Amino acid sequence: MALVAILGLVLAVVGALSALALLVHGWLTRSPRAVGHVSLSVLCYNLWLAAWFLFECLRLWVLTQMEPVTALRLVAFLLLNASLLSIGWLYAWIAATDEALPSRPGRIARRLALVGGLGTAALLVVGWSAYHFNSDGVLFILLRRVIGLTVYPVALVVAIQMQRKAPLMQHAEWRRALGMLARFYVPLFAVLFVFALFRDRLGAISPILPLALDATLDIVYTTFTVLWVVRLDAHALVRDPHDARTAAPSA
Repeated sequence: MALVAILGLVLAVVGALSALALLVHGWLTRSPRAVGHVSLSVLCYNLWLAAWFLFECLRLWVLTQMEPVTALRLVAFLLLNASLLSIGWLYAWIAATDEALPSRPGRIARRLALVGGLGTAALLVVGWSAYHFNSDGVLFILLRRVIGLTVYPVALVVAIQMQRKAPLMQHAEWRRALGMLARFYVPLFAVLFVFALFRDRLGAISPILPLALDATLDIVYTTFTVLWVVRLDAHALVRDPHDARTAAPSA
């Protein structure tokens, strides 16, 4: 289990660095915002997983050597960061879809995601503070459960919307690129959602199983997205921001 936790942490950090490199490259080449938000979503996802794998590493070697109260506060801090990063991941994905396929419902969904994300993040900090200073973890635990049951299905719905609207684009290369991204993300997010629902049961079978699946899905998610962005760069699509939004449905 220790080897899996360390390997997962390394993979998550490498994935985060790869996504960060994509962001820097996109900024230097003035790529469309949609591509930047896709890269940002991968960055947030890998940092989110890195927080989880770091928790597992600390649990194996550090937390048992600490005072129980201090250890619990450290765990709560890691869980706070993981939850905040999951909110960032969801918003980045919603923003990417809105940038690639702008529409009035998409703009409304993006604004709601921004307001809801900021509000939830603020409440998370309040809940974490209540636990850290007053040992009252009711709000913090409740919010984390809500977030855990929300981010994946919402991301899945957004991916389905992209898959539905991508064929309406007039630009052939972007139509194919977004269609490819959506066709991959729909089953991936569905698997992530099912995995989140049954994570505890899998952990009961073997503690290594959830960590191994986390690492595997992270490799698949990050590798595909990096290759997708590189393919866009190879076809010079990222150099024409206007085409990223061409002929998007206005409904």
